[in-house]
Parts: sequence; C-alpha cells; structure tokens
Amino acid sequence: MLKKSVMLVIALIVLLSLMACSTHIHRVGRGPQTGQEIEARQWYILWGLVPLNDVSTHQLVEGATDYEII
Repeated sequence: MLKKSVMLVIALIVLLSLMACSTHIHRVGRGPQTGQEIEARQWYILWGLVPLNDVSTHQLVEGATDYEII
C-alpha cells in the first residue's frame, strides 16, 4: 500500500512539472504570410506564479490582421 502511494505521489509531481512546459499557438486571420518574425519572451518566478515582465501582443503585431502567436 505504501509503495503504491509513493508511486502515485511521484507520478503526480512529474505530471505537474511537465504541464508548466507547454507551448500555445494562436493563429489570427490566415496566419503568417510574409515570414517576418518578432519575438518576445514572458518571464516568471516562483514556478510561474509571478510575472517579471509584460509582453503585449497588440504592440508586437503592430496592426497586422494575419499573424500567429507562439
């Protein structure tokens, strides 16, 4: 019984740690058309609880109608 509990806790910790490392892709309009790339990275501390900077997607797209956010 104890061994199953320990394995369950380990599996839960691994699952939760992998969930934080994910990528979200959002396509707006027809997606990227020109191949131009603008990059900004959002940084967090305390395991993703406190953001260090603010990345504004509205400033990055500069009025474009077809783009992709990763």
